[in-house]
Amino acid sequence: MPKALQRIGAGAFYSCHSLKNIELPMTLDEIGMSAFEECYKLRYIRIPPGVTRIEKFTFKYCSSLQQIDHFHRIEHIGTSAFYHCSSLCLFRMPKRVVYIGISAFAFCNSLEEIEIPGTVQELCNGLFEACTLLRKVRLPDHIKSITPNCFKECQNLVDINLPVGLEKIGAGAFRNCY
Repeated sequence: MPKALQRIGAGAFYSCHSLKNIELPMTLDEIGMSAFEECYKLRYIRIPPGVTRIEKFTFKYCSSLQQIDHFHRIEHIGTSAFYHCSSLCLFRMPKRVVYIGISAFAFCNSLEEIEIPGTVQELCNGLFEACTLLRKVRLPDHIKSITPNCFKECQNLVDINLPVGLEKIGAGAFRNCY
């Protein structure tokens, strides 16, 4: 990648099925929606410090993605951003994130543990749906509702703190959690 690159547009690497690794330059400050969608073999990505948003569908269906580094400046994670990243087992939620979109981590079958930072105000629908290996979830105390299908089919979920001020648990929020 060129050292002076500042922006990767929407769908720029969409369906590049053989792409395994990519080195993003430190000058990069924007990654467009669906930029790496369906890059099935992508295993690793390092997010440059200027990038503060992961747009919708950015890594959707990156089923080999195992590791994301330097993710700490992200404030926004869009709808289905990591949908079906089935190899992603460790994800440290950025402390600055304020928004996590609908189904952002749905079908991340290898994800085992997640901590939602206190900067997040709400959990969107289907956020962790079908994360079948998810065992432990830490939620901030100010969360007032758990939306529909948020943890649906998280079959191994055994440890979740329900905030003291929780007022509503949506339809199917914990459906098929054994």
